[in-house]
Amino acid sequence: MLDEVAGHVQALKLESVMKTLPIVLGILSTVGAGFCEPVDTQFGFDRPATIEWITGEQIEIEWNDVLDSRCATGATCVWEGEVTVSVDVVVDGVRTEDVEITLHGSEFARAVAWVDGYRIHLASVGPYPNLDKETQRSEYVATVVVSPVTDAELHDGFSVLNTQWRLQAFGKIGEETQTLATSQVSITFEVSDIGRGSIRGSGGCNGFTGSVEAVPTGAIEISNLGFTRMACGSPTGVMEQEDRFFAELPNVIGFTMVGASKLIMPFTTSDDEVGTMIFDQVAPTAVASASWAQVKSHLGTR
Repeated sequence: MLDEVAGHVQALKLESVMKTLPIVLGILSTVGAGFCEPVDTQFGFDRPATIEWITGEQIEIEWNDVLDSRCATGATCVWEGEVTVSVDVVVDGVRTEDVEITLHGSEFARAVAWVDGYRIHLASVGPYPNLDKETQRSEYVATVVVSPVTDAELHDGFSVLNTQWRLQAFGKIGEETQTLATSQVSITFEVSDIGRGSIRGSGGCNGFTGSVEAVPTGAIEISNLGFTRMACGSPTGVMEQEDRFFAELPNVIGFTMVGASKLIMPFTTSDDEVGTMIFDQVAPTAVASASWAQVKSHLGTR
């Protein structure tokens, strides 16, 4: 983790050792990572990606095909379209072929694939199509966020979210900055057995509420946000921090647990990069949820 959250990492050193190393694009993109924490990586048709976890396990992602029907720049469309990436995923030498992940507006659940205990979350696909220029396969670059599915998620399902969380750090993945020690930014989830519910919390000055929907693979959507409108003069920087947090909250795309008391939520930035929000548990709420197996049974093929 970053120096700013070194104390937090020390407390979790058995579960969290390092964040993402820089991506090297070439014939192979390789990323080293601590286990459980999300890792972002990029790959293209001729540039597979490999993530090597500190535990020695390895996951490789190879791009097979792309179907891009997004409304091109310069075009007039009746819908926004979607882009589907088909990949082969190799986990410790075992290959899973033709895994499809799709970016499609409100259908946020399609952006995540779960392969052999790992979640692969499609964050962005570039370049965006242009009406005046055909995109060549060699130009495509996909950004994904990869994380192992943890025992807490497998055992408790959505109930792992139903707790008050305090934000410790957030920002571009690998470059997160610690929140102000004198200001508490928090979020509380109340999620039902089928993954729908509400959130409430504080940005450090103003309160907020919203709706949340989650799926067992770890995709999440936060919407219908409402905020109070106070101005706080102290501590210094609290309003700037709050503005950044509120701006990124609707861009959250997923959740993953590190142990039972740490929540990481990746989000996409305005320039199609990936960030993370890193939370510590404050206190559980009274909201209960079904087990993972019960949730999956209820949702069926959703």
